[in-house]
Amino acid sequence: LKTLNIKGAKKFKISEKPIGIASIGQVHKVSHSDNFYIVKLIKDQVEKVFLREKKTIHKIFTDPELVHSFDGGQKRIVYNLIAGIEEEIDFSFEKTNILSANSIYDKKFEDFTVKSITMPNWFINKGKDNEKKNKNLDILFMDLAAGQALSSLLKEGSSMELFPAYKAMAGLYDHYLKTALDSKKQSFFFHGDLHRDNVFIDFNENYQPLLTMIDFGNASKLTRTQRDFLVDVLIQTNKTMTTNEKNQDKAILKVSNIIKNYIVNEKSSNFNNRDYETLEVFFSTCFNPKSTI
Repeated sequence: LKTLNIKGAKKFKISEKPIGIASIGQVHKVSHSDNFYIVKLIKDQVEKVFLREKKTIHKIFTDPELVHSFDGGQKRIVYNLIAGIEEEIDFSFEKTNILSANSIYDKKFEDFTVKSITMPNWFINKGKDNEKKNKNLDILFMDLAAGQALSSLLKEGSSMELFPAYKAMAGLYDHYLKTALDSKKQSFFFHGDLHRDNVFIDFNENYQPLLTMIDFGNASKLTRTQRDFLVDVLIQTNKTMTTNEKNQDKAILKVSNIIKNYIVNEKSSNFNNRDYETLEVFFSTCFNPKSTI
């Protein structure tokens, strides 16, 4: 907090025990007066160990006696991995992703609302100082998401909550898929890790869900080539072998509708074996915490 020159830094109270831990970062709950935030920090010693190992790898790859032991493909894999870790230990990338998501994902639908996690304005403005100095941002402040993780609700929720939750989750998936792949939207932005622990859910008095997407550390933009490849996968899945934009959009809509129908009523007799194969492919990649798009 002091490195960000935030006034009253001593008045912030941080939970000693993290509420979430990953390989590189950890998350704590923070209070300041009557306001509550989530703060993401780099785990102790991670950056130091990474820089040491990066230096060691460079020495190995440039050692005259070892340089011929590695081909270009192997080096590319390692250097791409290093670049990915460098992004993870600099929260300015995730901060930019969150700001992009705020403008791309946030939308009110008829029966539910989708939004992405927000950051307090004072932090957004302070973080700009680091960007100007080309310094890594090693702390990320976010507003507290409303409600609870979707995974918790699906285990313990009441029937009054579960049905609108499933329906809203289907709508969220449809929105997510179209945002990344729809030829008319052209954003090609995707969350990158959209499983049920990264979606928070809250309800208004009419049990209409508010879905908040969190953790944008893996978010990115598809290149046109990547987008076309994924749309081709959808087209092949639906036995639509033409590649014009009209059929691409139809393929996207078809997959979205299959998943929506399945989530709302998985015992429906309207699904054929091909639909179930489609679901198996997309659920294994989009809703499995161990293997997400």
